Amino acid sequence: MLGEQHSILTSFPEYQEAIEKLLKINLHFYSLVSQYNELDHKLVSLEEVGTPISDDEFRMLKERRVQLKDQLYLMIKGSANE
Repeated sequence: MLGEQHSILTSFPEYQEAIEKLLKINLHFYSLVSQYNELDHKLVSLEEVGTPISDDEFRMLKERRVQLKDQLYLMIKGSANE
């Protein structure tokens, strides 16, 4: 959806406890979440404002967000299974 934010907690509410724990104890996870949030904010802003950007660049930003989300999900799932 246009302008919809995709925060990690919103995406994986069933893992809220694991996410909160990882944010406190895992600096790498925290860094990835920060990168993901910055990228998501940028994409939402681009969608809402309609800032000129090439389709290829926009697609690459969205693909990077998906890659980060996949990486974070694997870390969350691994932590939740411990």
